[in-house]
Amino acid sequence: MASTIIIYGATGVVGSGIIKVFLQNYPQIKIVAPVRNDPSRLLKTLDLISTPENLLIPELPYLDEPEKLVQWVTQNIPGGKIDHVVFIAGGLVGQYSVNEITESILIDAIKYKVSNTISAYNALEPLLKNEETSGFTVVTGAAGTKCFYPAMGLLTIANASQF
Repeated sequence: MASTIIIYGATGVVGSGIIKVFLQNYPQIKIVAPVRNDPSRLLKTLDLISTPENLLIPELPYLDEPEKLVQWVTQNIPGGKIDHVVFIAGGLVGQYSVNEITESILIDAIKYKVSNTISAYNALEPLLKNEETSGFTVVTGAAGTKCFYPAMGLLTIANASQF
């Protein structure tokens, strides 16, 4: 049976880059890339004219409701199980210097990033196959040797503490 992965956050720079690598190097892997609207937007981002056979693009208007994705997977993936989830937490928190971070900014980062990650994990984890190679990966970004987005650095620390 072919492996199935979910790339949550597929239309962004990181998510679309991950999909490109899988499409080029692992054509046997089925990729589920949910989008909020207009699946053709993802195809354009990927420089594709048509949808490859191993790329499934469910249109789910409320990606912040992972239960909708769970329902889609159980209805459309044989056996209703997946091998891996890659959750792109993204960079929508904003760019701030450390001395500009307020309690309100931190609360927004937790509300809009950390809590969504935890909700997605709680909803999707039961779909993971019970295999040693199955897993849930969170990609947060902007937390390298010099963090230009301190709010993302806080998010990275929060994500690491959750998983």
